[in-house]
Amino acid sequence: SERVIQLYDYADMQLPSLSLSPGNMVGIPELDMESIEVVHGPASALYGSNALNGVILFNSKDPFTYTGLSGRVRGGQRDYFDGQVRFAQQLGPRVAYKVIGSYLTAKEWIADNYRRQPGSTNPEGSFLGNNAVNRYGELGVTVPGSAQGFPNYEISGRRLYSPGYTEADLLGNDNRTTQYRLMGTVALLLRNDLKLTVDAKRAVGSALYQNLSRFRMNDFGTNQYKVELKKRRGFLRAYSTRDFSGTTYELESLGKWIENSNAGLPGNQSSFSNAIYYLNTWYNTYRGLRGNNGAGATDSDAQAAAFRAAQAVRLSPTSDKFRELRSRFIQDDNLRQGSRIRFGSILNDVSGQYEARVLPGSSLVVGGAYREYRLGSDGRYFADRGKRVRNYEVGGYAQLSQSLLDNHLKLSAAGRLDMFQNFDPAFSPRASVVYSVGRQRQHNFRASYGRAFRQPAQPEQDFGADLGDCYVAGNVGKGFEGYNF
Repeated sequence: SERVIQLYDYADMQLPSLSLSPGNMVGIPELDMESIEVVHGPASALYGSNALNGVILFNSKDPFTYTGLSGRVRGGQRDYFDGQVRFAQQLGPRVAYKVIGSYLTAKEWIADNYRRQPGSTNPEGSFLGNNAVNRYGELGVTVPGSAQGFPNYEISGRRLYSPGYTEADLLGNDNRTTQYRLMGTVALLLRNDLKLTVDAKRAVGSALYQNLSRFRMNDFGTNQYKVELKKRRGFLRAYSTRDFSGTTYELESLGKWIENSNAGLPGNQSSFSNAIYYLNTWYNTYRGLRGNNGAGATDSDAQAAAFRAAQAVRLSPTSDKFRELRSRFIQDDNLRQGSRIRFGSILNDVSGQYEARVLPGSSLVVGGAYREYRLGSDGRYFADRGKRVRNYEVGGYAQLSQSLLDNHLKLSAAGRLDMFQNFDPAFSPRASVVYSVGRQRQHNFRASYGRAFRQPAQPEQDFGADLGDCYVAGNVGKGFEGYNF
């Protein structure tokens, strides 16, 4: 989600290139989770941009507190296997470390919705074909007009589609979800209330991903490095995340390139693409069966026969030629002729916070953060031809809390100001009242107000993808005028 922040020990788990977190695929293994906190609702006042619908915070186990060796193996349906191991050790009173590893694999879910898309005019099951949800690469053409009595009169002006390929066709044997994560932490107690922590993490995964299109994310992941200096009343934290796309490819364009490629067709048709050869075979068979002045087979019989004839010349997904074309387009990151999505961006984040006791029963928290994106794709995905695209944001916040009535009533108010390279400053307010009753204040009544915002994702700002028939560009140069081709 682009509207919920996922944090691993307060480090963002997003892929910098996409401004979203792919679930927990690049996050923390469950074996090392101490707790999970969920902040509901708008939370930009303390967590900054994109905390629109809330925050999910994964807290890992401290190597000083949780020592020793632990492991877990589990399995299930769809060839599911998940293995995790964690080892932590304390080296004297002030040094501890931990290492965690995990591996997961399972048979992937394959999308198989073959209902027609809203823009497809033919009914499902039509011999003229249609544009189905989970078939990719269908080419549609409008049958030329014709006067009554001519062979194509009944289908004049209607759409005729080449069949495209299913998700199972395009994936072939590339149909497993996999994931591995390797993490290490060293912690130093500089003083009893001052701890220095250094983390390194690598996470790699493969899975199908649905957004505006359907993607096979193959061996994508992140490398992340973090250093934190923390005491009871504050912290300084810095981390850097670099993502990579592996051999990620998009299924719609893969189906299109295969469907519109020269499939090595016989005779004088060899210059035709697979799709055009299919459509011509269908059309010529239909016209031949209808004959002049409406003679010959009925319209429905001619359509059925034309469909069978065209299916016979379709490039089979089990053929060597299909596999050759599939391999070529998956490896080609020129989106004018290939399907591979290439990105490799960097996110650098530095933040700090301090809490002061200003009056009895009150506290003041102040903090600030600087975040920098350096977007890279070798000019294939972003407008980064020649050098990385730089994008930054900086923000500061403060929260004042006051306890009254023997800590039965707690009041708090917070505000944050964020400034951006590409947008006007944004202010996020937050206020809450909590009243607790019972001997141990175990019953709580809460009222709160908050306002949050979502900064447009990095692709929305700095797209630069040449798709051949159109160029998709981010709209930072046009403000909020929107997108157009």
